Amino acid sequence: MRRVTLLRAGSRFRARPAFYGRNSCGLVTSYKLGSSVFGGAQGRRLGIAFRVSAPARATVTVRRGAKLIRRFAARSYASGRTHRLSLPARGLRKGDYRVTLEARRGSNLARETLVARRL
Repeated sequence: MRRVTLLRAGSRFRARPAFYGRNSCGLVTSYKLGSSVFGGAQGRRLGIAFRVSAPARATVTVRRGAKLIRRFAARSYASGRTHRLSLPARGLRKGDYRVTLEARRGSNLARETLVARRL
């Protein structure tokens, strides 16, 4: 199933960057954000979830533009289960946040980036 985020401007729709990664058979088998938006009146946090196909060392980095907002420390993650992280919306400015996952196993490096908007 493919998930697409659209932005409505006037009477036209425009595609937004992905918030949900496609499943693959590489080192990172699945990677997704909880939603394409977070924050809002409820102050909803941004959920981050991923799976690796083999035990790997991974780092998750969150940026707004060029500014580093949060780096989840590099650590080892087991294969065969979904790993979940979250980023509180409190104190973050409105805008697009790029969430980059870097997973490494030996010389194999997988890097994927998804985008969510803080309302």
